[in-house]
Amino acid sequence: MARVLQPTEIHTDTEVEGDALPPTWIVTPEEGRRMYDEAARKWMGISGEEFLRRWDAGEFRDIADTPGNLHIVRLVMMRSFAEQEP
Repeated sequence: MARVLQPTEIHTDTEVEGDALPPTWIVTPEEGRRMYDEAARKWMGISGEEFLRRWDAGEFRDIADTPGNLHIVRLVMMRSFAEQEP
């Protein structure tokens, strides 16, 4: 089950009030893979496994950073969730 670590304050010489880090979520490998699959299905209409197969084949690379395709970049950035070992 996911757990939340409490935010940690950032301390600098020029600290501005409210400079706190957001909470950190720790998820199990199973939760991470499920989250990735849900995101791929929501944003792309395909499973996380299918997205990764097609990404690795180069299918989305030419359009990933074009307007309207930020969801592709997000899925690539989330890839480590899908690749966690149990």
